[in-house]
This record gives sequence, C-alpha cells and structure tokens, in this order.
Amino acid sequence: MSKEKQITPILNRLKSLYNVHSSTSLSKLMDVPKGTFDNWSARDNIPMPKLKFFAEKFGVNLDWLIDGTGDKFKLPENTFLTKEVSDALIQIAKTAHHRPQDKLTSELSTLFSLLSPQAKVEVFGEIKEIIKKKL
Repeated sequence: MSKEKQITPILNRLKSLYNVHSSTSLSKLMDVPKGTFDNWSARDNIPMPKLKFFAEKFGVNLDWLIDGTGDKFKLPENTFLTKEVSDALIQIAKTAHHRPQDKLTSELSTLFSLLSPQAKVEVFGEIKEIIKKKL
C-alpha cells in the first residue's frame, strides 16, 4: 500500500478554497503551470513562498493551510471590527474568488491584495463608508 503524500491534504485544502475537485482545475485557478503543479506533487512539496502567497491571498492561516491546525480564517487583530463586520469579511473571503467580476471590481481586488493587513482594514473602512453614502 502506498503511503498518502504529505501534499495531498494541502491540495485538498486549496481545492476547498478554490471550490474545485480536480487538480487540473486547481492548477488553472492557482495560475500555476500544470508542469509545475505536477512537479510539486511528484516531490510531495509546495515551496513555502507559494504556500505563504496562497494563505495571504485567501486570508487563511498558514498553519491551517499546511497542516490543518488552528483557525482556518484569520481576522485582523483590531478590536474595532464588530462581529458582524468580521463575519461579513470571512464570508467575502470564502466566496470572492467564485463570483464573476467586472473589470473594475477585479482591478480593485488586485490592488487591495497588495496592501498590508493594517492598510486593508483602513481602506475597507473607507470604502464601506463611501458605498453607504452611494446606496
């Protein structure tokens, strides 16, 4: 009997984040060439910088991504976020990559992902206020 690879649970967690079932779909959505993806699988290892990138992209804890321990989603450490806002952010993080986006939303998402965690919290608050005024 073959021993389960260490990479298998990591790939399963990534599949759950991307909401896909196949490795081919996962490699496409991760924007990783299939050959690179296959090499990771053959070597039973995803490079740590890539794991950190995917953890940051989805706002998940790196420990959860690597070994399934700890809380899945990390929250900003600021106490001014209410439970409702935190829950909404988690829901957005869980589903944002599944929704088709128009060009402006996609660009905003890309720019937002470049910010530090603290800056994300500040910008989110400002965007939320702007949107409330427009509604």
